[in-house]
Amino acid sequence: MEEQDTIHKAQYQLFRAYIERLETHFSQSDIQRRHILHSLDKLIGGHKQGQPFDYAETRKIRESSGLTLRELAKKLGIRSPQTIGNYERGISNPSAGSKGDKYLSWLEQARDTKVPQT
Repeated sequence: MEEQDTIHKAQYQLFRAYIERLETHFSQSDIQRRHILHSLDKLIGGHKQGQPFDYAETRKIRESSGLTLRELAKKLGIRSPQTIGNYERGISNPSAGSKGDKYLSWLEQARDTKVPQT
C-alpha cells in the first residue's frame, strides 16, 4: 500500500509539472502545443485499471492473434487501420469512446484468452 501511495504521489507531481509546462508554453507554436498535449494525454489516458498501457505489447498481442491492422480494424468496426497502428506506436491512446473502448475490450480479452473473440 505504501508503494502505491508513492506511485500516486509521483504521478501527481508529474501531472503538476505538465500543467505548469502547459501554462508556460501554451503560447508556443501549434506543433509544440500538440506535442505537450500528446504527452499529457499519454500520462493521463495511458492507464487502465492502474496498469500502464504497453504499446509494444499491443502489437505482439495482435500479431499473435494472426490479425493484420486492417483485419482487426474491420473486426472491431473501426474505419481506419491507422487508428490501431497509432495505438501500437504510441502516437495516440485508446481513450474512452467507441473506438477506444472497442479496442481496449478486445485487448483485455486477447490478454486473457490469447485468441480474442468479438
